[in-house]
Amino acid sequence: MEKVRKSGGARKVMIIIAIVLLSLILILLAASMVVMDKVFKQNFGTRIDTGFNNMYFIEDFEGLTADRREFKNNRGDTLVGYVYRAEGVDSPKGVIISSHGYGAGGQVGYMDMFDVFAKAGYLVFGYDATANDESGGEMVGGMPQGVADLDKAINYIESDTEMKDLPIGLFGFSWGAYSGGAVLNFHPEVKAAALFSGFNSSTDIMAAQGANIMPDQIELIKPFMWLYELLKFGKYSTAAGVDGFKKSGAAIWVVHGDEDTVVIPEIGVEKYIAAFGTNNPRIRLDYIEGRGHDSDLFRERKAELVAFYDEHLK
Repeated sequence: MEKVRKSGGARKVMIIIAIVLLSLILILLAASMVVMDKVFKQNFGTRIDTGFNNMYFIEDFEGLTADRREFKNNRGDTLVGYVYRAEGVDSPKGVIISSHGYGAGGQVGYMDMFDVFAKAGYLVFGYDATANDESGGEMVGGMPQGVADLDKAINYIESDTEMKDLPIGLFGFSWGAYSGGAVLNFHPEVKAAALFSGFNSSTDIMAAQGANIMPDQIELIKPFMWLYELLKFGKYSTAAGVDGFKKSGAAIWVVHGDEDTVVIPEIGVEKYIAAFGTNNPRIRLDYIEGRGHDSDLFRERKAELVAFYDEHLK
């Protein structure tokens, strides 16, 4: 009987130790989430408006029209977009959805490209992401919000009477390029995606930026960033470009400058090269020497972009 009592006492001690350890872990996780919330609010806690010098106006483009649309994001905020079309285009070849970059404002900064695509026979849907320009929301909150917004934009296009049967192409720069690659995890029906200066995943860009501040601690912090985004954004937080490319049958064209210091190539084009090589007939990966994080990378390729969409949005 004495042995039984000792055994029962040992089990009680082990249970108490387990409860204490579990409590400490939960306290640590809760504290880390509070810290992560502050970090994310410091980086993504404001609204963003396009500066006047970065704006285009519909009056700048003869024969281009813009039809205002509204749809909801995953948080219930109202997002605003415009369907751009050229006069005389009655039977569009397809619809190109544009997802813009982070920090400079919304879709009005890309209207010169919309004009090119529209006059080549496409409808173009340019929208302001959450907390940008005309769209609602107090803050962006984090990089995965871009994936969520693009997911909802595609859903909207596919519910629209005029556009639902048109082939879909994606066009994105930086944050928008990441969103375009990641959203393919949810929309394998997309036919083509042109992605400029983008990164593979949200964790990649957050870790790369964090390494500039605390290089020795970033690997310890990464799991907490990953958990915070998972709790906040769910499936959108774990969506990555490499996985999206694999799940999709879309033609993909990636362009990235080798001197990009905003989105370093190691978290963008180099990840895609490692996963797919440079001879994949479906995935074109252009690694451009002597170029940085530069919107001219796509503006210099207007004719090539039109040809890319013409080939694959049939």
